[in-house]
Amino acid sequence: MSYVIDQKVSFTVYLVPTPPPAVGYTVVIHVYDEEGNPIEGASVTLNTFSGTTDENGGVIFEDVPEGEYTLTVEKEGYEKYEEKVKIEENVSIDVTLVKVKPPAIPKELLYLIAGAGVVGGALLLTRKRK
Repeated sequence: MSYVIDQKVSFTVYLVPTPPPAVGYTVVIHVYDEEGNPIEGASVTLNTFSGTTDENGGVIFEDVPEGEYTLTVEKEGYEKYEEKVKIEENVSIDVTLVKVKPPAIPKELLYLIAGAGVVGGALLLTRKRK
């Protein structure tokens, strides 16, 4: 559009469309143990976003574009947690980590260990053939 104010002054206005601003969402993740206690120091990743939970078990990711993501949570002593999530709005996600259970000791080994004390401390480990 061109405008003329008088014979000495005129100007032209150009309208240039601008793209809409990128929409980014806030993703809040809280990590708890099986008893509902917050877990501090857990590593949390949401594709390229990553962080560590605070003393309240929380981590916040800002400006997360809409899309599908893999949420991964890891902490030593707990089983790895992985879930597919779709981000379409601001969201809060609660994650419960399960403690790693120690491997079971076979009964045969327990009997041998218990019997070793009776025999005088000698321990002989053998493997049963099936």
